[in-house]
Amino acid sequence: MMCVDPVTGNMFWSIDLEKEFGIPETEKGRITPDFYTGQCPLIDNDIAILAPGGKALMIGVDCASGRIVWQTPNPDSLRMSHGSIMPMVIHGKRMYVYNAVGGVCGVSAEKADIGKLMWKTTEWSPATTAASPLFLGNNEIAVFGSYGAGGARIAINSSGSGYSATVKEQHKATNGLASDQQTPVIMGNYIWSVLPENAGTLKKQLVCYKKIGFIDCCLVEWKRKQIWPWSWTIYCQRK
Repeated sequence: MMCVDPVTGNMFWSIDLEKEFGIPETEKGRITPDFYTGQCPLIDNDIAILAPGGKALMIGVDCASGRIVWQTPNPDSLRMSHGSIMPMVIHGKRMYVYNAVGGVCGVSAEKADIGKLMWKTTEWSPATTAASPLFLGNNEIAVFGSYGAGGARIAINSSGSGYSATVKEQHKATNGLASDQQTPVIMGNYIWSVLPENAGTLKKQLVCYKKIGFIDCCLVEWKRKQIWPWSWTIYCQRK
């Protein structure tokens, strides 16, 4: 990871994540994922937030100096995925939500306890993931796995003792909303995605799903119009 001057290209600072956070001679301690890093750091109040895995699940880096100002312990050895950290407000609390290799977690984004692990689950743990988590509302998130792993809907629970996560539903790419690479897009009450190669009859198709339940799908048919470069019509493919 490096920070450079956008005009001159001069380097301000850099951090060797593999050197700083890797655990040598252990499989789960290797930071860099297969096919290398795809994660985008999140800039929040001049702090770069990223998830190296290894010795630290998540870290906050001061953008001006490169100093690591906080880090989240990683006792379960969750590993860096190709997805990125997403800021969300769940049960009224700001969190950084991350779909790692090995599980999904939420870390406090609030000043009083920033960097504290609020919840995690290893119920959803595909071998590879590239899409970032989506906030569905009602304190629920959607997560996705690559190579046909499909998707899952996770509810974040709050009680007097803290937070917990429960996988409410999960499915393979042939049975519902999925994404191998890109993060699906939410528009209104629908989620748009391009289904992966492993999605059966709908593979490589642009589709939209209802936010409530990932099984109801509509296939998108593109049509050319003069008033706008592209427009679309939607017809039901599954019920």
